[in-house]
Amino acid sequence: MEGRMQSKKYFFAGASVLGLAFILFLTSCDSIGAGITSSYTTINWETNAEGFKRFSTNDPRYHDYYFWKNYTNTPGEDIYEIEIKKISGAAEYGYGMVFCFNSSSMYAVFITINGSYTKIAKFTNNRNTVTPLTTYNDNNYDSSTVWSNNPHPYLNTGYGALNTIKIVKVGNSFTLYFNDDQNPTPVDTFIDPDSPLTGKALGGIVFVGDSTDEDFPGTPVDVRMKIK
Repeated sequence: MEGRMQSKKYFFAGASVLGLAFILFLTSCDSIGAGITSSYTTINWETNAEGFKRFSTNDPRYHDYYFWKNYTNTPGEDIYEIEIKKISGAAEYGYGMVFCFNSSSMYAVFITINGSYTKIAKFTNNRNTVTPLTTYNDNNYDSSTVWSNNPHPYLNTGYGALNTIKIVKVGNSFTLYFNDDQNPTPVDTFIDPDSPLTGKALGGIVFVGDSTDEDFPGTPVDVRMKIK
């Protein structure tokens, strides 16, 4: 299953973007604006020659949208793991993994090419309500944006840098790892104080920046994801 939604505030953008707030006002979009030309191209999580699922767009209709797609979790129902890299697009806008996905809800965690990352976010109410999970390490995160205060040393940085994002779920706790083949120490553990989601699917998610930060159509947002 795949989808898109429009964000009216910038939770998924890094802390350098103004107007940040955690509570998103999300509006699903079934119709989109006019003005399509042949110079605009969107590749919606298609498998490329390297075996990555590729999302790419240079279409200005999709400014301030995020796009996701989920797949069956083959490694194990309580371990969620992907490889992901961003080839181009505004550096401060997030991309990452969705997991425990079902028809109306999911969790997501985001990174940037600069090494920042978010708390795990819980999407409910047909993904119109977004709530951060709790952690004992709140001081590591900006209270208004839920982005990390500092880049994480386990994350590879720069365009084209490949990172592994892994979540291990035990009950209502979710332990986050980055590139755990080289760095087996967890990044953080988050708790869902309400009923944890039980969906089993996982996949990729990417946030397309606004018209000020993206350079469409010349430079697309291009993210590539593979399930481990």
